[in-house]
Amino acid sequence: VPGLEEAKWIDNPEWGLGSHFYLIQQAGFPLGRTISTFTVTAVAPECALQWIGPMGRGDLMAWWNFDETEAGTRVTVRELFHGAWIRLYRWLFFERQMQRLLDTTLAQLKLYAEGK
Repeated sequence: VPGLEEAKWIDNPEWGLGSHFYLIQQAGFPLGRTISTFTVTAVAPECALQWIGPMGRGDLMAWWNFDETEAGTRVTVRELFHGAWIRLYRWLFFERQMQRLLDTTLAQLKLYAEGK
């Protein structure tokens, strides 16, 4: 998760359909530090996760897909923000900021998976 400071499961089972977790993350300008609770809405073991919940002054739907390739694993992340403030977020270049945070997160995930 881009800008992750802390994550914790609120209930069990972890990554079970309908389970809840909270995230504290540094989402950058204009959101800053956010504390959000999300609900897992789809799980396909070892290949996909989806969650939804409030973030800032809007809502977030996140999909993470993991696909095996000859070169390793391709991670595809799709995030959909919606709400009254989304036009302001776009105007303030929020998407570019989140992309930079996501790129950093994926690079760190790759290093972790490779044991470095």
